[in-house]
Amino acid sequence: MSTTFRKLVENGSIWKLCIAGTIIPVGAAVGKATIQYKLEKQQYYTEAVKLIREYKALDDFLGEPWQILWVQRGITSRTKILKDRVNLDLPVRGRKDKGTVHVSASRSSSSWLVDQLDIKLKKSRKEWTLYKRISGTEATGSADI
Repeated sequence: MSTTFRKLVENGSIWKLCIAGTIIPVGAAVGKATIQYKLEKQQYYTEAVKLIREYKALDDFLGEPWQILWVQRGITSRTKILKDRVNLDLPVRGRKDKGTVHVSASRSSSSWLVDQLDIKLKKSRKEWTLYKRISGTEATGSADI
């Protein structure tokens, strides 16, 4: 046993490190779950998910059953939530393929409007616009790639 490790055991510090090594990851996981839970309650998220689910061509591209996973955050993500504008990266995964739906939404006077939904699939390397709002109206994209 190394002398440094022996000293940590003798003065009880090793147990403090073990406890911290357990608490920190658990705290991070709880924090991530709390953020996701709060995000799923927001109007821009629920409207985006509704539009994605209504886009039936995804059944063919992703393969049924497919699911929307937790919002991507971090260095490589374009997720950004501001006072009047939101950009989210929503991972989707199915039996055939997986990818990311990029959501752009903006706040009107009293509610959130989804402006555009773009998808990028990994295996098939396909990209297209699922939905684009045109000056107050709704228009869906096409699956003609």
